[in-house]
Amino acid sequence: MPISAPHTTPSTGHWCLAADAPYRVEFFGPFQVTRSDQAIGYPRWPRASARKLLQWFLLNPLTPRSGAALAEILWPDQPHARRSSTLRVTVHCLRQLLEPSANPRQSTFVLVDEHGRYLFDPAGHWWTDLLEVEHLLRHADAARAAGNDAVAIGSYQRALRYHERGFLPEGVYEDAIAGHRDAAERQHRTILTHLLELSQAIGLDFEVGQLAAKLLDRDPYSEAAVLALAGASVRQGDTVRAVAVLDRFIHTVRSELATSPSEQVLALRQRAHGAG
Repeated sequence: MPISAPHTTPSTGHWCLAADAPYRVEFFGPFQVTRSDQAIGYPRWPRASARKLLQWFLLNPLTPRSGAALAEILWPDQPHARRSSTLRVTVHCLRQLLEPSANPRQSTFVLVDEHGRYLFDPAGHWWTDLLEVEHLLRHADAARAAGNDAVAIGSYQRALRYHERGFLPEGVYEDAIAGHRDAAERQHRTILTHLLELSQAIGLDFEVGQLAAKLLDRDPYSEAAVLALAGASVRQGDTVRAVAVLDRFIHTVRSELATSPSEQVLALRQRAHGAG
């Protein structure tokens, strides 16, 4: 499913869906921005604050914020007296970076509304890999609903390859994007879950094992992933791995969650041990 709020995407009319858009942004892996195939801010942004501001704008397009509110979001540790000047200089720098030949006061993208609030309008010139992932997931969901599992798996796998690069890995401690990072993580787990379910349905035990292991890396409390991984291991004759996976999960839920594993987990543990 698409990333849920706060990581929502406005009407696609504000974005460019074509891969050859004038402006391209990559959020998965190192943050990269290009204009007509030329990198912006490479190898070093003239102001780190301009990169941070652009990231926030792109993640929150058409979302007006007063200067004070925006500065509080982006630079909460900075003294109040400096925030307004920091924002003013940063906006000027960002406008020049994005449109070096234009008048910074007449930016196409970084706008000020009638109330003096800042907002970012992609204006149909920007493509992002986030938008591409959401397009892939809509396509995958539609194919799955239509019973076309092969097409669904292909689209989910393409979306997963983006997520495996990591969402803004260099901004892992940035509070301003924490909500978006959490939403991206939920989307990553959802993609793995859908692929796991589809692979189970058509009996791809090797793929089931791989996907279940990846899901457990992200969610060690996922009973569905444990059952899938252990079940696939049993069917492949690797009962030692199945028992180890189940024992680790049983210990985790008892010691960390102070609860008991389900009867399904215990029954599979007994079956795997008996088959060993």
